[in-house]
Amino acid sequence: MQGFIRANRSGPLATEARRLVSSINTKDRTLKSALSLAVLGLVALLIATGSAASNQEFAATTKVNVTMTDYAFALSKKTVRTGTVIFQVVNKGEVVHDFKIARKKTPIYEAGQGGALRVVFKNIGRYPFICTIPGHAAIGMKGVLKVIR
Repeated sequence: MQGFIRANRSGPLATEARRLVSSINTKDRTLKSALSLAVLGLVALLIATGSAASNQEFAATTKVNVTMTDYAFALSKKTVRTGTVIFQVVNKGEVVHDFKIARKKTPIYEAGQGGALRVVFKNIGRYPFICTIPGHAAIGMKGVLKVIR
């Protein structure tokens, strides 16, 4: 068969064969181009979405100062956005205190001591906080932090 096509390169059959092959190649290139563009668009969308989520996480870091006095908390912010919150905790009372929120807890701080507590809030809601020293929450060392989007 190959010999026949080689021998008849200039005939009407060869011309039709070249036209068909050219048409198939053009359709194939068009399909490949469209598919490539679709894949590139999807990749760009995924990258943009991933970047936005990553930037939102980094931008959502919030600092909240927590002052503990004898049997009361004072927070610099009572509402925060979802993301990472760094609680800067200091005991300005005369007795020991700690700070617990969202299953995270500071060590027990003596008067004048303090430290940082990092908590990631992924969901909106109301998060209670307390001092876990026996009896302290009962006499006022408790509150609620509101987390919004």
